[in-house]
Amino acid sequence: MRNKYLWLTNISGILYTLNGVAGPVLSWMFVYSLKMEWAMGIATAVAGLSSTPANLMTPWLVKKFGIRNTYIWCRFIQVALFGVLALGVMQSSMIIYVLGALLMSIFSTPANALNKSYASIVWDYQQYISNERLDGFMGVFTYLSTPIGLLMGYILPFLLTRNGLTTDWDILFDLSISKGIFIIHIVVAAASVLLSAIPFLFFDLQEDGHNKIIEELRKRAQQEEASHQEEQSHKEAMSTEPENA
Repeated sequence: MRNKYLWLTNISGILYTLNGVAGPVLSWMFVYSLKMEWAMGIATAVAGLSSTPANLMTPWLVKKFGIRNTYIWCRFIQVALFGVLALGVMQSSMIIYVLGALLMSIFSTPANALNKSYASIVWDYQQYISNERLDGFMGVFTYLSTPIGLLMGYILPFLLTRNGLTTDWDILFDLSISKGIFIIHIVVAAASVLLSAIPFLFFDLQEDGHNKIIEELRKRAQQEEASHQEEQSHKEAMSTEPENA
């Protein structure tokens, strides 16, 4: 529990819970705003095309700017691009919305990939301070995050109900209502992404520090191996003494 980086990454993960609530807005715009359901698949495919080049550029970004700067700025740019999505909704422009979704995918993909790198860094640090990796300890945080995540899940329904959404989804054909509903989804998602990035401003374990930790862990492993071999040799020597006698 002394591992502050473990707390930071888990707090960030909890705050990121609502990042995906803007996802359905693209499909809803086709159904309720544009009434062009036939084009939904095409737009979704176009918006998802960016994941491959985004994954390819991630190592370059990390090498150029460092893992923390890459992560934080990708998240902040992602938040700014939610504004493009909101503009697309307000203008009922699918071109603007799909462009925003495409750009957002480019910048969210590296950040999502770096979450796995941060997980490795956190457990390396845990092993460094306690001599135990304790990967299985992650389950303890589930007991803390699950109830918080459930409570956060009520935020969006509460806001939607307050702004006129009922069980009759046909009201979304009224643009004066549907635009407000779509904007709420976008704002909640943007807030979730923004808040999730803030803990990483305090993640001060950089690449140099992590490399030093890896080197120290390597030395410890070598010392343990040498100690084990010495102990094994001693046991073998002790076992052969009676025979020689």
